Amino acid sequence: MGNVSVGKSRKGWIKAAVRHPGALHEQLGTPVGSLIPRGNLEEASRSEDRSLARRARLAERASSRSAKARAEAAVHRAKMGRGGK
Repeated sequence: MGNVSVGKSRKGWIKAAVRHPGALHEQLGTPVGSLIPRGNLEEASRSEDRSLARRARLAERASSRSAKARAEAAVHRAKMGRGGK
C-alpha cells in the first residue's frame, strides 16, 4: 500500500485503505448510504474477484471495530455512572 507509512501512528488508517469510496456498494448492487447485509459481506469476502473480496473483508473488519468501540464506550459510561446507550 503506497499511501500507508509503516511505523507511524495508525490513526486514520482506514481513510488510506479506502481508495474508491462506494465501490463495494456498487459491486454488490446496494444503494450507497444503506447498510450492506452481513450475509452479502460474508459471501463477497469469499469471492474469486480479488478486489471485491478485499473490499468486503475491510468492511467486515471496520464494522466489527466500530461495534467493539461502541461496546467499550458503553462500559466506560456505565463505570463513570453516566447512563445513555
